[in-house]
Amino acid sequence: MVPGGPDGRTMVTTSAGFAYVVDLGACLALAADTLGTACRAVGRGFTRDEWEEQVPEAAFAESCPDGSAHDTDG
Repeated sequence: MVPGGPDGRTMVTTSAGFAYVVDLGACLALAADTLGTACRAVGRGFTRDEWEEQVPEAAFAESCPDGSAHDTDG
């Protein structure tokens, strides 16, 4: 695996005699805004019941408080 490209968003890897060029842009965007991406994908945040089931050790907090669940520009 070799990172490359002038912007650092491209990776070249080989397997079984083939070379693959991968654009990492989507992965980098996801890493930069994981919560926003999840909110947009699902369309809403956790309900209190879902929060208590998934994150019982933490106090409830709005998981998509800024309206990011409905932002389609990202």
